[in-house]
Amino acid sequence: MHLLKWLRSVVKPKTVDLVPTGIAAALLDDLYSALPSFAIGAAGPVLVGAVAASYTGNPWFTYLTVVTATVASARAVLTIGYYRRKSSIVGVRAALRRWESWYAVGAIAQAGCFGGVCLVAFVFSNDPLCHLLVGMSAVGFTAGATARNSSRPQIAIAMVSVIALPTIVGFSLRGGLVYIVLSGLTIFYFLSSGELARYLCANRLRLLLATQSLAEQNVKFDSALSNMPHGLCMFDSRQRLMVWNKRFSEIYNIPPEALSPGLTVRQLIELSAASGNLPNQSMDDVTSENEARLKSGVSHSRRLLPDGRIVALSQQPMIGGGSGGDL
Repeated sequence: MHLLKWLRSVVKPKTVDLVPTGIAAALLDDLYSALPSFAIGAAGPVLVGAVAASYTGNPWFTYLTVVTATVASARAVLTIGYYRRKSSIVGVRAALRRWESWYAVGAIAQAGCFGGVCLVAFVFSNDPLCHLLVGMSAVGFTAGATARNSSRPQIAIAMVSVIALPTIVGFSLRGGLVYIVLSGLTIFYFLSSGELARYLCANRLRLLLATQSLAEQNVKFDSALSNMPHGLCMFDSRQRLMVWNKRFSEIYNIPPEALSPGLTVRQLIELSAASGNLPNQSMDDVTSENEARLKSGVSHSRRLLPDGRIVALSQQPMIGGGSGGDL
């Protein structure tokens, strides 16, 4: 009863409602992304089941391989559908829950089929090569499932469970010291996979939250810069432009689209000169004068522009090199 209740919670996720919609969309996208690993994860169990069926002649391998291939095909169609509708899913919580549920059902079903292959291999086959093939494939599949689905650890744990538990049962029923030891190791592997999935999810969630917070701060910073009545610019320790606002480009009549991080002092002067703002001095003299001012540290001065305007300049050095200016 508890197991069924837990599985229902996996395929009917509530975590979408516990985080911002944008982060929920990013976590969902993690599940459907990395298409090469998805293709390998889908084809691997089918190939292993087909080889085991051909090698042993056991019909159960054939049945499970057919079912696994059917589930893998359905998951491929689902993934294609997700990418076609991806833009309309973002921001809609109901859609995010629905697509995560569909993914969970497909992923757990495919893992369950492979768990069945493991059970058949260890209970109904006496061939050690078949055991080796299925056992190594199970380890690789569960490792990949843990990493790929770590954004939703419940799904990862469910997938590992439906592979590891039949494998443990198969080892136990076969008996013998080696298989009993393998059964114990599989239990430890199962527990560590769940812990790893939760750890990776927590790190991913912290990263997404920090990125969102930084993006929000950048929006506020850009808004503050754009609405300042004064012109502002900042240069790094190499005297290259880092930050500026709209008022700065207006004062010097520089088109906003012409400005970009990394411009040198001379390039800025050339852009200003193209708009008729070069003083009655040579380009080299103006460049040297401004470069010297940036190196001088704190300073306050006034500058007469060719159109008769007077600009008051205030400069302040920054920690780590560079300087900022207020116009």
